[in-house]
Amino acid sequence: MMMAAVFSVLGLHSPYFPLWLSARGLGESDIALVMGVPLVLRLAVAGPVGRLADGQKDRRPLMAALLLTTLASGLMLLVVRDFALIVLFSALMMMAFQPAPTMVDATLGSLVRRGVVRNVGRVRIWGSISFAAVAAAGGPLLAAGGVDVVFGACLALLAVTLGVCALLPSAGETESAARVERLKFSQYPELTVVMVAIALINGSQALYFSFGSVHMQAIGFPAWSIGMIWTVGVAAEMVVLWFAPAAMARLGPRGLLLAGALGTLARWCGTAFDPPLAVFLLLQTLNACTMACTYLAWMGFIQKLVPDRASARAQNTLMTLTGLSMAGMTFLMGPVYHALGGKAYFVAAILPALAAGLVIASRRRLG
Repeated sequence: MMMAAVFSVLGLHSPYFPLWLSARGLGESDIALVMGVPLVLRLAVAGPVGRLADGQKDRRPLMAALLLTTLASGLMLLVVRDFALIVLFSALMMMAFQPAPTMVDATLGSLVRRGVVRNVGRVRIWGSISFAAVAAAGGPLLAAGGVDVVFGACLALLAVTLGVCALLPSAGETESAARVERLKFSQYPELTVVMVAIALINGSQALYFSFGSVHMQAIGFPAWSIGMIWTVGVAAEMVVLWFAPAAMARLGPRGLLLAGALGTLARWCGTAFDPPLAVFLLLQTLNACTMACTYLAWMGFIQKLVPDRASARAQNTLMTLTGLSMAGMTFLMGPVYHALGGKAYFVAAILPALAAGLVIASRRRLG
């Protein structure tokens, strides 16, 4: 239930928050700044939060504090109009919420190791179902009530998630009682390669997250279709997650990671041509590669290489690297999108191309 609650918030925030910023009169560079600042600031937060989470058997108080900060910052955005304050409270809101999915993933990894959960994809799929359902509902909500109604609904879901965090399972006894282990990446060169590749794939989504919905409106897609477009991508992701054991058995973590990179490369190259809605929808099914294949690859590698007592820090280290990639691309994409429009997706495609090259070059190391 916690997985579904966290992703329900993302289902309204990811597609529609840039539209809310645009409705406040922010231009491309301003939106890039608002979306990029929390990605930079979380670099200072991810490490301490990960160490704190790894040292606690019960992660719920920490999760509740982060969600409460997120909700309070979002409520402040309803009343402020000054650009500097919008940047400030947007940064606080996103920076506080960003550790939540990784903490849920770290707990899920612990449950897998303890034998409580056997199929990680069947648990993670509830996050995708929640995201898809909420994103789809956001389209008609946007058409009927506008961006303010959608943002208000997002804050309501945050309040629900704050209540649901009481249901987050605790860490295992051996995990919490064990000495907190320092994560030494020199001992895990494979993990470093995997993290860099995933950070490149994730970073390529900066354009889509910051300007995807804005561009959909700009090329004439109706408001109701925006939620549908995001939902189609997540629905494809759900199919892969449902068949996670078969996908892992057939491709292995390395094969899934390569599929994630190549599928993302094809997705952005196709999107760059501003295709009609039907083709655009078809291209977004490649989100299954961008998100599901990459996620399953990461969970496969981390379960094999990282002990429980360092799992939250491994998750947060990946979040930090992804933050660097996302932040750099977000700041870059403001002027690039302003200059190139949809052709900016060709620039985004460089990152998954680099990730694919890295995975292919490291095939012996990754096994």
